[in-house]
Amino acid sequence: MRNEQDEILAMGPILDVGARASSFTAEACQQGREAIVVDLLYQMIFTKGKVEIEEGAKHYSEIRKS
Repeated sequence: MRNEQDEILAMGPILDVGARASSFTAEACQQGREAIVVDLLYQMIFTKGKVEIEEGAKHYSEIRKS
């Protein structure tokens, strides 16, 4: 089974979609394979976090003024 997986992975670049917190892409790169990870969850977390920080800063600014 392992040999079959190695053959498939050796066919070309690897696109790891929806990877979450796995180390697959990092391990593939360490083995010299070309691998890219795409996970929209991280973009959504970043966007939501940025909005929450901006809202919190605005709220804090209003409190300091009063």
